Amino acid sequence: MPTEPLSPDPSRRDFIRAGAALTLGAALPTAPPPGVAAAPSPAGPLRAPPMSRVRIGFVGVGGQGSTHVENLLSLEGVELRAIGDIVEAKAQA
Repeated sequence: MPTEPLSPDPSRRDFIRAGAALTLGAALPTAPPPGVAAAPSPAGPLRAPPMSRVRIGFVGVGGQGSTHVENLLSLEGVELRAIGDIVEAKAQA
């Protein structure tokens, strides 16, 4: 498929094509350069040692946010350290 340079006034179709190409490129797996072995990760991806207490700050507690706060506080070892909301009454509740 030949590529065409973007016009000065790109159409919606051009925009969607560019977005699809970027999404596809980001979704493709990456590999180390030839001759370089991938380093093994003993802990696995995104792993950290367990914590006895998790401290949380929450921004936006109106509506669904207040339910999230209630659910988090029902878990053992969770400590709510800060709450912020643009409506002060919601933060106080």
